[in-house]
Amino acid sequence: MIVRKIREEEIRRAQEVFHLSFEFRMEDERSNEEMRRDLRETPCGRFDRFYGERWAAFEDDDKTMMSVITATPFPVYFDGQVVPMRGIGGVSTLPPYRRRGAVRACLAAALRQMREEGTLFSYLYPFSAAYYAQFGYGRACERLTAWIPIADRLPFPETGGGASLVEKGRHIGAYRAVYDAFAARYNLMVAREEIDYEPLRCARPERDGRYTYVWHSAAGVPKGAMTFRRENRVLRCEEFFFTDAEGFRGLLNLAHAFRSYADLLEAGLPPDRPVVSLVPDWDAAGARRELEFRGMVRVIDVQKVLRLARYRGDGRAVVAVRDELLPENTGAYRVVYRDGRAAEVCPTGEAPDVALEIAAFSRLIAGTASLEELCFAGLVPERAAASEALRGIFYPKPNFIANSF
Repeated sequence: MIVRKIREEEIRRAQEVFHLSFEFRMEDERSNEEMRRDLRETPCGRFDRFYGERWAAFEDDDKTMMSVITATPFPVYFDGQVVPMRGIGGVSTLPPYRRRGAVRACLAAALRQMREEGTLFSYLYPFSAAYYAQFGYGRACERLTAWIPIADRLPFPETGGGASLVEKGRHIGAYRAVYDAFAARYNLMVAREEIDYEPLRCARPERDGRYTYVWHSAAGVPKGAMTFRRENRVLRCEEFFFTDAEGFRGLLNLAHAFRSYADLLEAGLPPDRPVVSLVPDWDAAGARRELEFRGMVRVIDVQKVLRLARYRGDGRAVVAVRDELLPENTGAYRVVYRDGRAAEVCPTGEAPDVALEIAAFSRLIAGTASLEELCFAGLVPERAAASEALRGIFYPKPNFIANSF
């Protein structure tokens, strides 16, 4: 087996492997050369610009592509800072080559590249959490999907304000202002850059049936943004962001404008947003909420992440980590923190206060799990869960993710 990044003459074949693996109809009839030219000359968005960030496994002839994954770079928020992450997607293997370790080999190569280039986190959306746990990924963000009734009457007439359709390149700055204010609060949210808004500049809502609106207050401040498609009588939001309660109310007022042909607004929300009391009627037909997992996270460089993490108060503890795929992470680290920031993070031969697998460490430091939760599951001893010093390192933090890859 040969594992390497795809070459420019293999762009179309990588797409074909993905579609054949999942039995999706591939409607793109462009030749490989046409794809390559379009990606180079008219890229639209992050995936186009990083089209070469795909690892593939080949038979020994170095021509027969068996498996392929993408490892797209993203900047994400972590404890008030922006750090590099790579999102794993498009994981696919042709049926005749399954269970031969092709995906494992591609992931191992991608993780090695991440470590060498200084990437700190990786994230993915699993088909099986148990499968990706063997690569060091741990359960991460959750999403609360709400089906909110669209009221017969304007729900918040006192709110005022108005909305604008994002089209032909207009109002993207307002959309970005809402997103940035929303995203900066959460670990693992993508810190979107100019290239992330290229698809919005290319958008044709009148053709695609995908609509993006920005809601602004009576004072003209952008406070809400949503992108949706209408399916039957439901406005299914692909993105739904708001800066405060007024922004949330404004988006519900905007949804009311579609009342003649929609009964429900479906939106994915961070579980920590206290919006329940802002919805006028949870007893209406179709109204409900559903909590679901939204991906898995993995730390790529333990020491660097510990140095950047935000702590609670002052303390000192020794944390041991075991990482089979990236053995550089394996070892014990003395962590001394003062006033919420690391004063010292260094390898040590001291006895650890807690010993963690990389998946558990990743969940804890990202703030997507607590010591108490892992203690209940038998993954952390009671003395560690009760340690004030460790509780200053590992504690639940606001986390969410809205990008797909």
